Amino acid sequence: MERLIGLTEMFPPGLITGIKDLSTGSVGAVKWTYSKSRNLTWIVFSSAAILFLPVNIDNYTDVRQFFEIQRQDSAKPNVFNKSHYRQC
Repeated sequence: MERLIGLTEMFPPGLITGIKDLSTGSVGAVKWTYSKSRNLTWIVFSSAAILFLPVNIDNYTDVRQFFEIQRQDSAKPNVFNKSHYRQC
């Protein structure tokens, strides 16, 4: 402990105060940046979900209906398929 106190006596008080203020300011800036980036990320992704999720659901419904129609059409006999005609 005496060594730390001895080290503080080596530097002028203005320098120690400046370093303390700089480190406190840096920590505050990092916390502020982190907080703002979290808020911005939340706003961007929640807005994207609200704006584009209905479009994706609608597209999914359209694709599902398309494949349902394709499945129904493939179950019907094809009148143009020549394999249904008798070979002579």
